[in-house]
Amino acid sequence: MSSLFLCPPSARYSHTAVMTPAGRMWICGGWDGSSTYGDLWYIDVEDPSPSWSQVYPSSGFMERREHVAVITPTGRMWVFGGKDGTGASYDSLQYIDLEAASPQWITASPGGNRPPALLKPSAATNDAGLQMMIFGGYDPSLDTFKNELFYVDLQDQDNPSWNQVSTTRSPPKRADAAAVMTNEGRFWIFGGNGDGYIRIDDVWFINMKAGTPNWVEVLPITVSGSPSARQYHSGLLTQQGDIFFSGGKGDPGVLTDVWYLVGVAANATAATTTSASLHRLRPKSKPEVSQKPTEEMDLFDIPPAGDYAKGIQKILNSFLKAEARTRKVEEAREETDAKLEEFHRCLKEWHLKERSRHHDKVARFNLELEEQHKIKDEAFQEMKAAIAEPH
Repeated sequence: MSSLFLCPPSARYSHTAVMTPAGRMWICGGWDGSSTYGDLWYIDVEDPSPSWSQVYPSSGFMERREHVAVITPTGRMWVFGGKDGTGASYDSLQYIDLEAASPQWITASPGGNRPPALLKPSAATNDAGLQMMIFGGYDPSLDTFKNELFYVDLQDQDNPSWNQVSTTRSPPKRADAAAVMTNEGRFWIFGGNGDGYIRIDDVWFINMKAGTPNWVEVLPITVSGSPSARQYHSGLLTQQGDIFFSGGKGDPGVLTDVWYLVGVAANATAATTTSASLHRLRPKSKPEVSQKPTEEMDLFDIPPAGDYAKGIQKILNSFLKAEARTRKVEEAREETDAKLEEFHRCLKEWHLKERSRHHDKVARFNLELEEQHKIKDEAFQEMKAAIAEPH
């Protein structure tokens, strides 16, 4: 593996991140507001002194943003969808073996009923890693949101195949939904951005191990209210089987709240969920902006105790750091957009001034040319007259 230990990767969004069984978090692609990336980085989160490393695979990654990625137990990362720096969208499926000595990107050619090129679909797999679920997304060719469900059959990872899941009901169309998949075969989605660019706050799942899989809308027991509609949020599944949702963007702006759904693994083969309950983690105190959360900081009043609570505490602190960084990146993006807008305004003013000056110069040149042509014609006529009547 060719890698260099460098500064952290440049600020970006619309990238993907996965965690390998070896404890490395990998990110690829993304966008900084002007450039689309095709680079690959990792950080060993189990290292007491973690640092970023950039990896240079022997074959190239199709630079993209607004794509999705999942990781299988073998350490193979699969990437689908997104678009490049020109805005061209992808329906291609690529993978890379992150644990290989010399990893390289490979473009797969799966058969079957494949989805169209999609932006910001939802994707997930589980510990078995036998299916890469793809739901919804935005289809730029039709300028519409989607709600179809596809999966890549990864039982033979060297010969994957696409499949579309036919159901009698489906969630509303959307992109940007958070998604997870349990080891019992349930694929869950929450929130997103749908038709009319209206944010959504519903929860759905489909049991892929059922004889006839079908979507079920879940109305969980709300213990402390319910999360507001949002997009750009994160979702993760704990080892205990609870789903956590954090942050995102809603109608009030950037969100920093954290919610968890308990009981999602109950009755894994049933058609409905009867015991799911929704909880909000409420901070006891808000740290100063300059203060960095640590494992010892008691930020949340978490009902569980022991190692589980410590694990959740660590996850939540990571969420807080990510949300703070998200706000900084969004502010930097807005500043960059403002500078670009000011540049365009100045460029337009300069263009108008230069065009006016150009027109004035052309008018003067035309007038001078007209005068010179007149002088030339008069001289020519005088010369003809002199030749015709010599003295």
